[in-house]
Amino acid sequence: MPPYSEASQVDISRNDIQPKTGFTSGLLETILSSKAKMERWAEFEKAKADQVAESYRRKLVEEQATIDSQGTCLMAVQMERGLNVNDQNSTNNGDHAESIADKKKALEELHAELEREVENLQTECENREKRVLDAEAEEAKQNARAQETRALKERVKEAKQTTVDDLTRGIVNYKHLGLDFEKTEGENEMRFFFSQLDPNDPGRQFSFVLQVDDEDRYEIDDCLPSVDAGILSEISDKLNDTDDMSYLARKMRRVFAETL
Repeated sequence: MPPYSEASQVDISRNDIQPKTGFTSGLLETILSSKAKMERWAEFEKAKADQVAESYRRKLVEEQATIDSQGTCLMAVQMERGLNVNDQNSTNNGDHAESIADKKKALEELHAELEREVENLQTECENREKRVLDAEAEEAKQNARAQETRALKERVKEAKQTTVDDLTRGIVNYKHLGLDFEKTEGENEMRFFFSQLDPNDPGRQFSFVLQVDDEDRYEIDDCLPSVDAGILSEISDKLNDTDDMSYLARKMRRVFAETL
């Protein structure tokens, strides 16, 4: 099996790391990349351990065959010479038997060492599998957060659309009170006009600009005549909490009336 290297990794496209919810994250990409690397490493280490185990097994079989062959030869020699052998032959045979015993002991020690190595590899693989499971759990958590964020954005979008519809109805209702509006040159903003406020000059106009910032929050600005910033901030906060455009029209008309 070729050695493990970065070149052997399978390319992970960005489409594979994009959550089904449509929400992308650098953290999700890192998790998936690490997961893929750990899985490939575990497969590589397992295959390598299997190869080593198979090699040692074949070696044990070969050595055992050699021992059996030598034992057979020894028995054949003893049978040819008979049971009454001289002391020299007995000594030689004893040395040969001792040599066989040493080889067998060495093979047993080698086998035990191999078993320990395989056990260590299995433990390490189990630990890596646990880390992969942890990564998958984190991925699921991030996907859930992404789904919640998407749902929240949809709710905000629907709420803003409802607000536009309510604003249109409110404008019609307040026309008889001298309420009017126009789109300004700025993006996401509109100027509101009030008249019929000054008894001495019913056509006199009072106005303010309603803006929607990048976080989809309302802001009131550029009041003519000017209005205290604290009052505008209080009105903006309640408008962001309720999305009640009728409240905005009533409150700003009352504020302008108080400036007279």
